[in-house]
Amino acid sequence: MLYSYRMLTQHLTALLSNLVDYQGKDLVISGLCTDSRMAKPGELFLASRGTQLDGRMYIEEAIKQGATAVIYEAEELTQSMQQMIAKYQHQLPMLAIPHLEEKIGLIAQRFYRNPAKDMHIMGVTGTNGKTSCAYFLTQALEILGKKAAMMGTIGVGPASALKESTHTTLCALPLQQQLYEFSEQHFNYINMEVSSHALAQHRVAGVPFEVALFTNLTLDHLDFHKTMEAYGEAKAQLFKWPGLKYAVVNLDDAFAEIMLNTIADKIHVIGVTLHNKIHARCDLLIKADDIRLSV
Repeated sequence: MLYSYRMLTQHLTALLSNLVDYQGKDLVISGLCTDSRMAKPGELFLASRGTQLDGRMYIEEAIKQGATAVIYEAEELTQSMQQMIAKYQHQLPMLAIPHLEEKIGLIAQRFYRNPAKDMHIMGVTGTNGKTSCAYFLTQALEILGKKAAMMGTIGVGPASALKESTHTTLCALPLQQQLYEFSEQHFNYINMEVSSHALAQHRVAGVPFEVALFTNLTLDHLDFHKTMEAYGEAKAQLFKWPGLKYAVVNLDDAFAEIMLNTIADKIHVIGVTLHNKIHARCDLLIKADDIRLSV
C-alpha cells in the first residue's frame, strides 16, 4: 500500500517539457493515471499501447471519470481512436507523444519532483538471486547504520518491515511514487530488483541507478523474450545506464561476458567468482574460498 504524505501538483508544461510542443493553457495537474477506471478530476491520463491492453481504447472512459488532460501514444492509431480524439480535442488538452511508454517514467519522475536525486540506488538483475541479494544488501546497510530499503518480489521497505508489493519491479508510476515516499521518510539507500520485463517495458526509466549487479541468466521468461540472446540483451540494458558508477558481475555465469562488454570504460567493475574466474575488465575481484552454510 502506498501512502501520500502531502498533496503534490505540477504544471502540465513542466511535465511535458521537451517531450511535446504544447502551447495551450498551463493546467495544474494533481495526479497521474494509466488506469482509466481510477482517473480523477485534475489528473493527467497517460494512454500507452502496453503489451496486453492498448490504453488509448480507454481515453474516453478516463475523460468521463474527470481526467483534465490526456497524452497518448502517437503511433498506429486506429480510425476509431482518431475519431474519439477528434471528438474531445477541443474540450481538453489531447497530446500525442511518440514512444510514450518509454517516457512515462520521466513524466512520473518530474511529477514527484525527482525523488531519488539524493539516493544511492542499486539495481539487481538476473534470473535467480535478485531477491536474496537485494534483501541481504539492505540488511547489511541497516547493520552499518544506514537508512536503507529494498523494492522487490517479497515487498518494499526496510528489511525488518517489508510491505507487500504487486510486482518484482513496480510499473513506472507506482515506482516513482514509492521513491517519493521513501524520500519523505529520508531513506538514502535503495536496493531494487530489476526484472528483464521492467527493462524491456521501460518501467525504471528515470531511476538514477548508481550500481548495477548481475547474478545469472538461466532458462526463464522465453515466452516474453523468445531467445536467450534477447533475454540477455534486456538484462544488459542496466549496465548501459546513464550515470552508472559501479557494476558487480558474477563471472561464473555464461552470460557475464555480455554484461562486461556492455559496461563503459569509466565504470568501476567488481567481479565475483567461486571458481577462480578472472577478467581483464574487473578493477576488483572477490572470491569466496571457504563457504559454510549455517542456520
